[in-house]
Amino acid sequence: MRIIQVAVNSREYQQALNLRNLYLRQPLGIIFTKQELSQEPEATHVVACEGDRVVGCGLGLRQNEWIKIRQMIVHPDYQNQGIGSSILQCLEQIFYSQNYRRFYLHSRYDRRGFYQKMAINL
Repeated sequence: MRIIQVAVNSREYQQALNLRNLYLRQPLGIIFTKQELSQEPEATHVVACEGDRVVGCGLGLRQNEWIKIRQMIVHPDYQNQGIGSSILQCLEQIFYSQNYRRFYLHSRYDRRGFYQKMAINL
């Protein structure tokens, strides 16, 4: 399993966007707006790849001295294997190297356990 940072014009980014849409957006009946998509290049995108298939992703957005973690998802067939933790750790390392130390996120209630395991206060 590879955990890598990707650019918004990459094939991996497009796969991650599809994954986010399928599992995070569609179940709530929402779609990406043009405005949301126009802000994607401002984010740091990290994906988990099994071969050439993206099976998980997450992103971080700089907001002053804070980093907002968003759109974390691991394909259901790959959950409970430490992939989400690896994505989150990669994002943290990227931002730590840029001297960011404050992170926050919003989570669905049923996903709180994952973030609490990672010692993130909700």
